Amino acid sequence: MARSALSDPALRTAQPASRTGLALGLLAGLALALPFAFAAVPPMDDYPAHLARLFVIDPGPGHPDLARHYRIDWRWTGNLGTDLAILPLARLIGLEPAARLVALLIPVLTGWGLVAVEWSLRRRVGVGALLAMIAVWSPPLRMGFLNYALAVALALWAFALWVRLAERADQRGAGRRGLVFGPVGLVVWLAHVSGWGVLGLMVLGFEIARRRGEGWRGLVAAGLATWPLWPPLAVMLATGGPGGGAALFAGDPGSLAYKKDMLLQVLRGDWRLFDLACLGLVLLAIVEARGRGRLDRRLVIPALLLLGAALVLPRHFAGGDFADARLGPVALMLGCLAIDWPLTLRSAGPVLALLGLRLGLMGAAWHAQAEELARLLPALDQVPRGARVASAVVRDRQAWTYAPFGHVGAWATLRRDALVNAHFALPGIHALQLREAGADFADPSQELTWQAGQDGQDGQEGQAVDLRAFAPARQADYLWYVGPAASVSGRAAPPPVILPPGATILFRTDRSLLARLAPAR
Repeated sequence: MARSALSDPALRTAQPASRTGLALGLLAGLALALPFAFAAVPPMDDYPAHLARLFVIDPGPGHPDLARHYRIDWRWTGNLGTDLAILPLARLIGLEPAARLVALLIPVLTGWGLVAVEWSLRRRVGVGALLAMIAVWSPPLRMGFLNYALAVALALWAFALWVRLAERADQRGAGRRGLVFGPVGLVVWLAHVSGWGVLGLMVLGFEIARRRGEGWRGLVAAGLATWPLWPPLAVMLATGGPGGGAALFAGDPGSLAYKKDMLLQVLRGDWRLFDLACLGLVLLAIVEARGRGRLDRRLVIPALLLLGAALVLPRHFAGGDFADARLGPVALMLGCLAIDWPLTLRSAGPVLALLGLRLGLMGAAWHAQAEELARLLPALDQVPRGARVASAVVRDRQAWTYAPFGHVGAWATLRRDALVNAHFALPGIHALQLREAGADFADPSQELTWQAGQDGQDGQEGQAVDLRAFAPARQADYLWYVGPAASVSGRAAPPPVILPPGATILFRTDRSLLARLAPAR
């Protein structure tokens, strides 16, 4: 009888009650935390650097070496999202549990933010919100850009609120929106300046869509309508923005080949063919909705603005890396949200199956990467407290799968109070600054690249990685090397490294080693 009911065409095309669709959207958003069940430590590239910075900011008693190695240049800037969220919580449950909880909540808040936007626009949750969740675990979140990812989640919630208040378009409503969004914009900016920019483009696109047919006057009015979000701009212009001075607007926009690869990798995860197939299916759904007249201009225009910004912006902007690549996934999410298609068993089933498969494959990859991290960390047992550790991590540029160990050296600070070159000690951007390191020990300076057919410090495919001239090692007591795994690159990993003269290997795995360096003469 149940099989007969499910095969009934009327049931497959019936629309559930709006509250049922809302519940389904909330459950799907909650499922975005599933990868955390597969890894005790989230294998995000930047994650240990976030942890180490917060550990130095508030280490508790008994860590004198940290004060010798580091100083804190605390300032209010547009890059403090997880710092402000984790530090108070860490005093209650500890730093690493607090960081894990906040990281776990970010994809959930993002998924629920997508639900909030669609609910605000249509008073129901349809296919668009569920399809958009496929883009939540995109490269910025996978790489551990936690401040930015939190800012995007907050921006979606703020945009949903803007949509609701826009329904009260009279004078009183406009004034109320200004009172609300002055502080809201500042909160999103404090989380991350790029997230604040995402919110501004979403609001601008929405206001342009509301003034369709008004010509250039409508464009001017739409721009002026965003005035409640302007206060952080005054702060940035007065201070030079993150990074200071002209760095706010410096950078190369990048080649056409780079931009093409950036867009193709908007859903980059662990399996190239699967990720590209997901992107193709999502784009096909958007094209199909466009053909059926089911794309909502109120979200299409914001999506196009974000896509345009991704194509125009340089990779390095306002002191951040991959500034352009951060915007593509948000544009794709809004493109999916623009699909005005009610939920049915026929429409929801394939979307949820694709989302579940993507999360399951990611969970399997996280489990393997967490096990690899567990094999790397015992090297720190050989490092005395307060030592200086030069971290050298080799990346394979041609690899599709993420190898999340670029900042693995930060664990030496967390576990051994060490001075390491693998944080983000960038003036005017992060609070953490190196106190005693020289020019050779710049931070970050840990990353090397390896690619077939390219000369360089790390050599060509089949050649040994040569670290005799690795600058940070000149001012370090220990050298911690991590190479690319063959399973990640799809090719043979480089042979063992050539170490600086006098180095003694203390610990080794098939892809890493820890060596004690000879004292500098």
